[in-house]
Amino acid sequence: MRRPCRVRPMEPCEAAYVGAMIDAEGSFLIGKQRCGSPAYRVTVANTEVEILSAMLRATGTGRIALHPPSPGSFGRKTCFVWGAAAYNDVVEIARQVVRWSTKAQRFLEVTT
Repeated sequence: MRRPCRVRPMEPCEAAYVGAMIDAEGSFLIGKQRCGSPAYRVTVANTEVEILSAMLRATGTGRIALHPPSPGSFGRKTCFVWGAAAYNDVVEIARQVVRWSTKAQRFLEVTT
């Protein structure tokens, strides 16, 4: 059973920001869980945590994870990743940003 959607209704300027960030620095992912059922995710990565905090505030859902540079990688910065993984949340984010994101358009074509 899927849980209810937690994405807040975004203003057009917020949806444009989220859609642009997904197109520039993120992706919609479709994979499989260990049990074989489909898994959906939307992510955006950046070295500035405030950019991802804005994603969290605009959508009202997801979480931010810290990804330090791997050992031996010279000159790499710590990366932060915002992501949402609940199916209803991922689809609702795509629906709200579809006017500003080609990645959301392709995701919705495949999933709906």
